[in-house]
Amino acid sequence: MWCFPPEPAGPADPQCVCHVTFLHPDQNGTLQTVRSVFKFQPSLRSTGFCNKRRHGTMPQTPAPTKPTPQDLRSQATRTKVCQATIDCLDRLGYAETTFAKIQAKACVSRGAITHHFPTKQALVAATAMDLLGNALGPVERRAGSPRENPVPVYELIMKAWDNVVNSSGGRAIVEILVACRTDPELYQLLEDRLHHWDRVSLTSVTQSYRGTGPDPDDAELLWSMSRNFLRGLILHESFVSDPAYLARMVDRFARMMETQLIVLPPEHRTPQEDPK
Repeated sequence: MWCFPPEPAGPADPQCVCHVTFLHPDQNGTLQTVRSVFKFQPSLRSTGFCNKRRHGTMPQTPAPTKPTPQDLRSQATRTKVCQATIDCLDRLGYAETTFAKIQAKACVSRGAITHHFPTKQALVAATAMDLLGNALGPVERRAGSPRENPVPVYELIMKAWDNVVNSSGGRAIVEILVACRTDPELYQLLEDRLHHWDRVSLTSVTQSYRGTGPDPDDAELLWSMSRNFLRGLILHESFVSDPAYLARMVDRFARMMETQLIVLPPEHRTPQEDPK
């Protein structure tokens, strides 16, 4: 639809719906890219004006900017600090993880740490969310790929244990979750984000799996049980002398769970959506 202003209302604006690139059918009905109505409306071209009072302007999406060298250095420092935090949490525990020890591990100045993270709790919270984002990998599927075959439940649980939970990052997450019980500042920083992550994780599972029980949220319940069982083994590990015993426990649990949590048939799978 063309704009025919009864009177000049302002100079041509690239944000105006009259002046942006758009598609318009030609005489054969084929859509053609048109850069401006001025091409077709000499009256507008001659005045260079449009009546923006008759319509709004189109929002402009900022063009993506290439990271500057400073941006890249800043991100590299942040990554290095978070990796050092994971190592300290794994080896030393939350209480003994300090800026000084992280600084020594990361080989950066204290100022470089506090530039990104003003407090220990802010640093640990950011590290936790990085780790939890990676932890969604075993169950998260790409949006728009509902027919992609999910892995069998036994393999899903074994991969979660081997690649996510029983790792430096997995042990660090357990330290952080335990610390939330007694550190109110850390808990406050993570409470909402952990609840959101939990919803995303459970939603991811229900896109591809269903439980054998009658309750509609049975798949969510079973996956919550699986996560908590695997995390609990990290705490139990200190009291087990033979690592093979833990491996047997995980294997047995996964065999039990594959009879309860079943891959959905392709026609029942849905694309991944981020719950609000």
